[in-house]
Amino acid sequence: NRIESVFIAESPLDCIAHRAIKGNDNTFYVSFNGSLSWEQIKTINNILDKHRNRIDTTKFSFALGSDNDSAGTNYDIMFIARQLKHRFKGESSVIHQENFRKEISFEAGEVAPKLANAIQNVINSQKETTEQSPIKISTNNNLITINYPDKDYFAERTVCKSILSTNILPFTKLEKAQLNDWNDDLIVCRSNKVSHQYLCENKDSFIKDVEQFKKGAKKKKK
Repeated sequence: NRIESVFIAESPLDCIAHRAIKGNDNTFYVSFNGSLSWEQIKTINNILDKHRNRIDTTKFSFALGSDNDSAGTNYDIMFIARQLKHRFKGESSVIHQENFRKEISFEAGEVAPKLANAIQNVINSQKETTEQSPIKISTNNNLITINYPDKDYFAERTVCKSILSTNILPFTKLEKAQLNDWNDDLIVCRSNKVSHQYLCENKDSFIKDVEQFKKGAKKKKK
């Protein structure tokens, strides 16, 4: 099959759930088992390089499907950082960090000032988030640095969205579950016999269903 997208999630269950919901035979699934590293992302890129002839370049995208929490958004930032390194490999790279808590710094060559301004505009538009979770962006020559509160889900999510909205990484997008993760989405859809579209439109009314299901599962284990 042709590869139209690569879906990246924290667990195999999330990958299975996403496949069950979306039903796309042309998606390549990757689970990093809740612990993403710089080398793992590099390995994903290397695998794709070996299968270039199977990639549908007219539709291709990296779909980031980590959990909707601080750890998940930090994984997203790490992946985005690695793709920025790949994007600017001819002239610059991301500043190496053990993780991307609190800060992401990357050199973007001549487009740095324009790119930083575009990112800042998106951040400024997210008033509800930035008032509670201050995000600062600065430039030094071609280096862009974005600072944000540690383990702050909303701030980290805003950083991800602001970078991707500039289209500097046109093949990378966020593909998040409506609830905490894709497995939760599948549980709700199947237990209530509703479509995923219906869940998207009415997710607040289903949050308790997931909590009750997980409590019931814990009791059965005991």
